[in-house]
Amino acid sequence: MEEMTRQDKCRYAYINLKSISDDDAYLCLKQDQKAVTCEECNLCQMFNSRFIEYPIQVNEIKQSPIEYGNGLHASYVGKPVAVRVKDKTYLGIFIGDLPSRTHISYMAQTGRLSVNVVDNPAMFVPELNRIVFGYESWWKVLESEEDFKDITDSDINNTWYVQMLKLINKKEN
Repeated sequence: MEEMTRQDKCRYAYINLKSISDDDAYLCLKQDQKAVTCEECNLCQMFNSRFIEYPIQVNEIKQSPIEYGNGLHASYVGKPVAVRVKDKTYLGIFIGDLPSRTHISYMAQTGRLSVNVVDNPAMFVPELNRIVFGYESWWKVLESEEDFKDITDSDINNTWYVQMLKLINKKEN
């Protein structure tokens, strides 16, 4: 894996989407969004990493409680769902918005390390004998017999955000 440059790590540098050369690839928030070179960034006294870089001084660890059943999809808990994984649709049971990973942040000024969970809709799929998260599938709650049809490629392609991404991709090419 290629090592990150100081520009890649600086919380004040961000990629210039209008860049046509490496010399103006980054803009600096601390310098009124001025294009900055790698050399300028290496000499900058305002550098502040966007990542946790060790060693660190931890004075406090704050862990958010894990809550079940209070998520965006709480009304779906226990309902049957159609879950499309890769190219096959399965019958599943919606079990709620569950923690899928952790998010850790660090405030250098206070020395506080915060540990939080990231929730995602989760369905148990008996045929796969596992929990499938929303981010790895296409899914929908089954309310009636008509809903038991497969989630098709057409269903996916007619989703507003898929259409938007295709439009953006078409404009870039």
